[in-house]
Amino acid sequence: MTELLVDFARLCDSLSAITAEQIKGEELTEEQMDLIRYYGALLGRFHPYEGEAWKRSRDDAPMVVPVCVQTLVYRQFLYAAR
Repeated sequence: MTELLVDFARLCDSLSAITAEQIKGEELTEEQMDLIRYYGALLGRFHPYEGEAWKRSRDDAPMVVPVCVQTLVYRQFLYAAR
């Protein structure tokens, strides 16, 4: 499971970098274009489905949300996942 989270973080970083380059108007590399073309299949790796899940889709994808805890003394962001 930890390996999947690391891979997911890398994918998010790559997509973020592509976004930044697009905003600057820079041309994307062929590798970046391939990532855009096929990132849907990559995202599929992070869902706990086996076989032909596209035939019996469920709306239960793992989610992570930031939760802010703030007091007069400190402020901290936590992340909750399901």
